[in-house]
Amino acid sequence: MLPFLEPAKRNVSYLFLAAGVLWLGALYATTSLLILWPAVACIASFLFLRFLPQERISYAWVLASGFLGFLLSGYQAYAAATFLGGPFASVAAVSLVLFFIFALYHLFLMYAGRVKPPEEEEE
Repeated sequence: MLPFLEPAKRNVSYLFLAAGVLWLGALYATTSLLILWPAVACIASFLFLRFLPQERISYAWVLASGFLGFLLSGYQAYAAATFLGGPFASVAAVSLVLFFIFALYHLFLMYAGRVKPPEEEEE
């Protein structure tokens, strides 16, 4: 990992918690239950990284959670882009930029949050 990213690697569980809280904020603002899934996934990633950092499920869950957040952020940015030519262009532009940044944040979480699964014991 790049040296300037080491502090983020040590505290990546809290970055997942922050992403979960941001998704909960988006859920409150939009009242769309679709947004509940990445919120739950990010908060579960926080719990797995804090309490079971070297387990197999943590490795799989962190990658899946980051990918889910990336997909949903990308979809939300795409949905906002369709409104750029209409009367809600200013709101759509802000939404597009914020969800694009959030998609990049989830890509970073996938990179920084990957933990190595335990090695198989050879007989």
